Amino acid sequence: MPSLPRSWDEIEIGHLVLAPEAGGEGYWETIVVAKDNDMLTLKWRDYPGYPNVVCHRTAVALLKPTVAEPSTAA
Repeated sequence: MPSLPRSWDEIEIGHLVLAPEAGGEGYWETIVVAKDNDMLTLKWRDYPGYPNVVCHRTAVALLKPTVAEPSTAA
């Protein structure tokens, strides 16, 4: 399973991120397949036949990389 970046600065090849679909149909899971400075080339995880998409790293949404830790406050 692809790993999840903790911030936009940590996005690397192989990470799973959410990318907007053209036409405003929402965000879908993609895998980063190339990175050129702040530009990402993304492959649609569940639709491998669709063409790759290129976008700026800040255009993608991040998934929560860890489960929230329980509160230790009493």
